Amino acid sequence: MARSALPHIFSVLRITRRTHPQGSGNFTYTNPGSKSLRTFVWDDAGIDERGYLVLVEEELTGLVPLHVEGHIARVKVMMARGESVGRVVWVVRESDFQKMIDLLRFYNVNLGPLPAMEIWSDSGVRLGSMP
Repeated sequence: MARSALPHIFSVLRITRRTHPQGSGNFTYTNPGSKSLRTFVWDDAGIDERGYLVLVEEELTGLVPLHVEGHIARVKVMMARGESVGRVVWVVRESDFQKMIDLLRFYNVNLGPLPAMEIWSDSGVRLGSMP
């Protein structure tokens, strides 16, 4: 199995891993009406030097638009609930870069504003960003 690019990405972006008892990428919200809980799971999350939340999601088994859409919806809910999301880092295979940037541009136009989005390869190379 290949080594994860996440430690390198966290180092380059100067991100400190978020501490949470159930994992750095878990965020739980309570529905005020019913008191039911909803947990959003990201592959990882950290805090940047400015104090903003950085969400990280690896899409290494091939890009599935519905899965990406689910994460975009979660980002919007998290922002509406007061999370200071500074950016989302997507880790993809280099061959999926164009498809990913096209998806993110589509959602930024139709669901924006979204936080900054960065796309990195699974080998730890920054491929691009949006906006």
